[in-house]
Amino acid sequence: MPEKEKKLKRYNLKKILYTAGLGLLLLSFIVVAGCDFGIPDYTLFVTLDEGIEGNPGQGEHVYEDLSTVSYSYRPILEGSTLEVYLNELRLSGEGSFTMYNSATLRAGIIDIRGTWNIQMQWSLAAEATFDYEITFTGPDLLGGTFTDNRGFHGTWTGLNNALYFQYTDWSDFSYSGTIYGMTGSFAGEGSTGSFTMTRIN
Repeated sequence: MPEKEKKLKRYNLKKILYTAGLGLLLLSFIVVAGCDFGIPDYTLFVTLDEGIEGNPGQGEHVYEDLSTVSYSYRPILEGSTLEVYLNELRLSGEGSFTMYNSATLRAGIIDIRGTWNIQMQWSLAAEATFDYEITFTGPDLLGGTFTDNRGFHGTWTGLNNALYFQYTDWSDFSYSGTIYGMTGSFAGEGSTGSFTMTRIN
């Protein structure tokens, strides 16, 4: 093969390799430009139950990693008991938290109306317990009447996380506690003790 033709082939080969190299380099720049190597973003999914107002509002909100999110909610119905959950963690009605991952935030009002199992524990007799069922009813979240599965009745109020209910036809038994935990203390017939409640429906 003549020397001139060899040089021409070598030149064409170098040209092809050079063009291919430029193409690969340009492709690398495009891929890198399309990647985000900065601070990651996380989404906060906010759900506000009926009767709640505040911020952040309902919807999806995007925050950078390690951002501090301030929140504040309150019930529209004065006296009702607010509950706020960040994922499975219960929070107060106002505060802040740090975004490490995407999360859900839900604010709602506790409605105790329904049927509960109540366990009474007498103070002077550690082994003396008594269980029965009690059903709370009422026109709103703040109070009403109740009946138990023994046929006794009474009235109840639930204001700002404070629960109080008293029998009208079972001696003088009265109960006070918190709506958050549905626990508290009772007194009746000269005795005192504590109670815990578990929702049935």
